[in-house]
Amino acid sequence: MKTNETDSGESRIKLVREESIGSYSWDASETSINLGKGINEWSQSALKKLLNEGEYWNKTTGICIVGDNNKSQNCDFTQTGLTEESKQKLEYSIWFLGSNGNEKLETVKVNELYTLEKSSNTGKICSSGTSCNDNITRTHTWTGAVGLISLTDYFYATKKEELCFNSAGYSLKEDAYISCRNNNWMFKNDHLWTINPRAHSGSSYLTLCINQLGGLDNCTSSIARNVYPTIYLKANVKIISGRGEKENPYILE
Repeated sequence: MKTNETDSGESRIKLVREESIGSYSWDASETSINLGKGINEWSQSALKKLLNEGEYWNKTTGICIVGDNNKSQNCDFTQTGLTEESKQKLEYSIWFLGSNGNEKLETVKVNELYTLEKSSNTGKICSSGTSCNDNITRTHTWTGAVGLISLTDYFYATKKEELCFNSAGYSLKEDAYISCRNNNWMFKNDHLWTINPRAHSGSSYLTLCINQLGGLDNCTSSIARNVYPTIYLKANVKIISGRGEKENPYILE
């Protein structure tokens, strides 16, 4: 894990919240921009702001985005938001936002996803049309504190099931679906967001999510999906006990 572009990289503990903080849009927009369905650039997304500078970060109540055209609803993170003590343990790190680029997602195997998410592919390969009319510059990395799981965070949690890794994560057959969720502690039996965008020739509002069957899926950014905040701990934070289980959680020092 790198904390900046010149950092050679150092091992850090990456934590994913066990329970969802709720179902929210990855991003949304005004009707005139991408049909109101959002912009698939994480560094400027509504969800990134919620987690890093908004209600979740500040442990407060507020208004959160939950649909097309910036549809919103009241949200309350006074019980689930970050404490000041927690923030002191977080490392501001580089997160990799690579997408499928010009690769057809239907043909990309699970064991190829790591290369794509570390690539310079961004989420926008279209150039015109009402579904692709935002003017936001895309990036393939982001430096910040609170993100989401990546594609490989999810699929690598299968303990490298052979059938899963040799299948296309987006168009799995039933036996491959079972393989990708077999022994996968991150499988939630519901849709959840990843941090990676989906590049599409006709739109610039698609983001990659995990579906309720355990496979990779396209999600319109403005659809409300489950959010599992993900962080890196600072190098001086150590696990002193616990197994990371609900009944036996990690104790940090």
